[in-house]
Amino acid sequence: MLGAFLGRTRVGNLSSGVIGLRRANRIFKEKKDVIFVRNQIEELIKEIKEIEGELNEKIEEISEKFDIDNYEIETLNLQPRKTDISNVYVSLLWESR
Repeated sequence: MLGAFLGRTRVGNLSSGVIGLRRANRIFKEKKDVIFVRNQIEELIKEIKEIEGELNEKIEEISEKFDIDNYEIETLNLQPRKTDISNVYVSLLWESR
């Protein structure tokens, strides 16, 4: 810069050099940003896998807890009274595995 004022260097060459340095600095920052974002993506993928593992464990635990084989089915015979009889339809639906 001092050389430009003292006449040793043309201002055009100096400004193009400064512009080149700015571009190089911008490219360097962008590369750092890309690396940072890639690292964040990798961390998020690891976190998602951990959460999926926990979710699958919880699903398995709940499935085992509420499995139909864990419950005893009792049969009851009820004697209907004449006053209890009406046109009511009852349906029971379940899915067996």
